[in-house]
Amino acid sequence: MNNIAEIMERLKRVVAENNSLAAKLDECRHTIALRDKEIDMLHTMVADARAARSATDNKMEELNLLQNYIAEIKEVMQNASLENNANHTAPASAAVNDEMDELKELNAYLSVQLKELKAEAASLKERNKLLEQKSANVAELQSKLNMAIEERDGWKNYVMSKG
Repeated sequence: MNNIAEIMERLKRVVAENNSLAAKLDECRHTIALRDKEIDMLHTMVADARAARSATDNKMEELNLLQNYIAEIKEVMQNASLENNANHTAPASAAVNDEMDELKELNAYLSVQLKELKAEAASLKERNKLLEQKSANVAELQSKLNMAIEERDGWKNYVMSKG
C-alpha cells in the first residue's frame, strides 16, 4: 500500500509539474507570437525608412546638381557684370535684370528646399537609430526566448525521464 501511495503522490507532482510546464509553453508561444509581430513591424519600419532615405538621397543629389548650376550661372553673371563695369557701358538690360531676379528667386527656393531636405535627412537618421535600437532589443528578447524554450525542453525531458 505504501508503494501505491508513493506512486500516486509522485504522479500528482508530475501532473502538477506537467501543467506548470504546459502553462509555461503557452506563455512562450504567446511571447513568440508577440515577438513575431514586433519583428514584422520592425521589418516594415526598416523598409519604409530605407525607401524614405533613398528618396531623400535622390532629392539631395538633384538639389546639389541645381546648386552647381546656379553657382555656374552666378559666376557667368558676375563675370558679365565685371566686364560691363570694366567697359563703362550702360547698365545691363532689363532682360538680364529679369533673369538675374529669377535666378535669385530660384536660389532662394532651392535654399529652402535644401534646408527642408537636411531636416528630413536628420529626422530619418534619428528614426534609423531608433530602429537599430529596437532591432537590438528584439534580438535580445529572441535570445531570451530561445533560452526559455531550451529550459522548458530540458524540464520536459527531465519529467519524461522520471516518468
